[in-house]
Amino acid sequence: MGRFHRGAYIADGGYEHRVTARCLEEDLGAPEEGELESLSGHEIIRALRHKHERDPTPTDTVGPAAGAMTLGVLRYGNDHRGATWFDSRAGVLWLCAYRVHRSGMPDDAFPYFDGLRRARRIFPTDADRERALRDQAIRLVESIPEEAQRLVGEAATRQGEECAGMLGPVPVCLVVIEIEGIRELHIAVDIRRADPNMLAAVLVGLCPNPDEFGAWRPTTALPTRPLDRTCEIGYSCLLQG
Repeated sequence: MGRFHRGAYIADGGYEHRVTARCLEEDLGAPEEGELESLSGHEIIRALRHKHERDPTPTDTVGPAAGAMTLGVLRYGNDHRGATWFDSRAGVLWLCAYRVHRSGMPDDAFPYFDGLRRARRIFPTDADRERALRDQAIRLVESIPEEAQRLVGEAATRQGEECAGMLGPVPVCLVVIEIEGIRELHIAVDIRRADPNMLAAVLVGLCPNPDEFGAWRPTTALPTRPLDRTCEIGYSCLLQG
């Protein structure tokens, strides 16, 4: 099952569920910076999670189909309606609007959605997207230590062999060797996806206490092979125990 994390619901399909700031404040009456988890009992949020746990594709549209900008209709029971939009590039399914459905009434959901669409107020703003990108970056960095230690453990059990993996978006290769009872961790990092901040997160994740285990030292090769100088940089450090 998916999980809530940092203002978003992370669906089993690997994408996020988020709510625009306008929808949070105007339609759901929640603070702009409110956590989506605090709204988990709301009918439209339950519908968003249950209907789109694995597939963000809408079955009906709000207004005419518009390619990548098509808005979907989200239904819960007879009364609750939402308008959704899937940003496939960012991997975010946005709840853009919510209203109670009262067919024929002036404040019915569908005229309301149409008014927002015509006023160009229904899609996520630049601030919404920036917040989503910031949260994604934080989550990415937070996910690195656990996976990094798993990779170190795997490399330690396969001493002398190369173990490959991903730390966030960064491909890494690890080799653990033991010489006279001292274990060393050697890594190669693909720098094509590692800006300075991401590189720092990778190094800290792999060796969280470098002063205790031994500082990282630049290397020009893994014990198993030379580095690819076009895209890799290498480091080594001592491992405890």
